[in-house]
Amino acid sequence: MKKVILCLLISFLVFSSVGQQLTKEEYLQKSKAQKTWGWILTGGGAALIISGAIISSSDISYFPSETVGPVMIGGGAAIAVGGIVLLSASKRNERKANEQKVTFNLKLENSEKISKRVALKTYYPALSMRIPLN
Repeated sequence: MKKVILCLLISFLVFSSVGQQLTKEEYLQKSKAQKTWGWILTGGGAALIISGAIISSSDISYFPSETVGPVMIGGGAAIAVGGIVLLSASKRNERKANEQKVTFNLKLENSEKISKRVALKTYYPALSMRIPLN
């Protein structure tokens, strides 16, 4: 069992370090999507907090229990925090897009070999260097 866990751990580390890095346009697109969802979640969370506060402070009798307001406040706070986290991630991705310098990527390229009338697919590591021209 220890060998299986060790093999899985090593394979996860290898596969996560072999991935490609995003380009400037992809970072900017990701930043824009995160910013949009961040504002939506932050606004929705604020609306839930305000609604929960209004419900908690009123004496309306058609709510089944007194816990509706505090639950809405708690849920709204959690959603607003998630939106704020997305906004900060958006800034971080935008900064990465603007600060991209020379990058090195390591990935597995595939090649086909013909050996004894059989086509074999093999993989080899490829290192690439990217230099932005701006």
